[in-house]
Amino acid sequence: QLLPVLERAPHFGSQRVQLHDAAGTRLALWGLWGYRLPGRFIDPAGIALARDRVYVSDRSPTRPRIQAFDRTGRPVAAWGGATWGVCSPPSDAPVPPVQPPPAYDELAAAPDGTIHAGRYPDGIAAFGADGQARGIWGLDPFGRPYALLRYGLAFDAAGRAYLGDRGQQ
Repeated sequence: QLLPVLERAPHFGSQRVQLHDAAGTRLALWGLWGYRLPGRFIDPAGIALARDRVYVSDRSPTRPRIQAFDRTGRPVAAWGGATWGVCSPPSDAPVPPVQPPPAYDELAAAPDGTIHAGRYPDGIAAFGADGQARGIWGLDPFGRPYALLRYGLAFDAAGRAYLGDRGQQ
């Protein structure tokens, strides 16, 4: 049994991932603050262990992404990372509204190996281990998220999802 731990100390520039065995012995440690290179994080928010990979979500306001690592900390995949901003249109052109990319927060791996990430502002995104989008769930019939303030996402061995929410009454 392995235990991944997310170490977040943004004011001190420490954004690291630790991997421990069942006895608590640290097996691996990796990560730095930043976004340009794999293994760097701006605001890591979720961590999940699936098969031979460790997944970390980063809810950076400008480059939200999910990164996958092997159990030694070597980067093996990443997805997301869209940038956004307002360009300077001609003076007589209206400035179109700009929506930021979805930010990923809570992260969990289902028994079938799919990765599920809370997506602000809407629902839960499901991805294959390769980063291929598989859909969004957790929305009501009107397209609004059931959980407004997600706090915890997990799956049991049968594949049932458990989602905490601190925003509902």
